[in-house]
Amino acid sequence: MSIANPLPGQPLPVSIIVNTVDRAAALATLLAALEHQSYPHFEVIVVVGPTHDETLAVLAPYAERLRVLHCPRANLSESRNIGLWAARGDIVAFIDDDAVPSYHWLAQIVDTFAAAEAGGHDIAVVGGS
Repeated sequence: MSIANPLPGQPLPVSIIVNTVDRAAALATLLAALEHQSYPHFEVIVVVGPTHDETLAVLAPYAERLRVLHCPRANLSESRNIGLWAARGDIVAFIDDDAVPSYHWLAQIVDTFAAAEAGGHDIAVVGGS
């Protein structure tokens, strides 16, 4: 998990924001899946709400590879905004803490933005099932 500042023609960096409260086991599965993305130019920001489980222990081995921020309340909107303010990528991708992304999840997001830009179109949001 890494992020770079692209030069013109270089890959776009993505900030992945994960908001979590008391889902340590699911979060561990998500983080393992993010390590295997086909698109390597990304950072991970995990915003932790007032958790009472082993979430911080799950995050500890990733200390050098992601940023952990804290939200004082279990409020998804507030938690997302905390992550968004910290994001450094050109694209921001939110993913649920209990989701498991496909191998090409980020590549497909970036390809959609790149194709729109190449075609002279402006897009602000993409989504998926």
